[in-house]
Amino acid sequence: MSDIELTHVAVDSKPTCDEFTVVMIPCPKCNEIVKIKLAVSIGETIEYFPFPVIAMHTGNEGSHPVVHNLVAYIDKQLKCRHTEYLDGSRVFITPYILYNPNLLRVFCFK
Repeated sequence: MSDIELTHVAVDSKPTCDEFTVVMIPCPKCNEIVKIKLAVSIGETIEYFPFPVIAMHTGNEGSHPVVHNLVAYIDKQLKCRHTEYLDGSRVFITPYILYNPNLLRVFCFK
């Protein structure tokens, strides 16, 4: 299993509480379970459910590790309801984001 700590932190604020829940995301490519921690307070900022969360983990294909890009849809109870695998040819990070990482709202990996 892969463990990723994902805290919901806005650029200019800290999480409103210290309570987190573990969300288990199944990877449809390798059948591995990816665990992420979401702040319980994230539900207060979401307007529509399920909401998407992007997660990446390393999976093994053959003898070498590869990155699996996942879009997980999280419901109001903070449970994963659906996961989609995106192959590397469909993932784009624009230079604007690379040079301005402070614009990203949710990222703290452990």
